[in-house]
Amino acid sequence: MKEWIVDLYPIGGAGQRTKVRIFAANQSAALRTAREMNPRYRTGNVKPANQ
Repeated sequence: MKEWIVDLYPIGGAGQRTKVRIFAANQSAALRTAREMNPRYRTGNVKPANQ
């Protein structure tokens, strides 16, 4: 398991961008988990938390 940071953008454009920290095996798993946890947000960049 690695730690990933996923950028989230609110659907509709109103509000600020936010970030969520996800523990997953790879980037696609982190993206899928972030989408499941935050259905009202669009997902953006995925990057490792500890570069």
